[in-house]
Amino acid sequence: MFLVSYFYPNHKATIEEGEDYVEMKQWKYTKPMAIILCIITVVIYVLLGTN
Repeated sequence: MFLVSYFYPNHKATIEEGEDYVEMKQWKYTKPMAIILCIITVVIYVLLGTN
């Protein structure tokens, strides 16, 4: 990808006018979802590891 962009650079300049800002706040289910995903991942590895 680096070589392609080196030999064929993008000559079109993009200018974004009126950038809108997004309010970034933490999702209230972040920690429970992270714990659930970790548990599911460990269960999958355990199930695939047992024959």
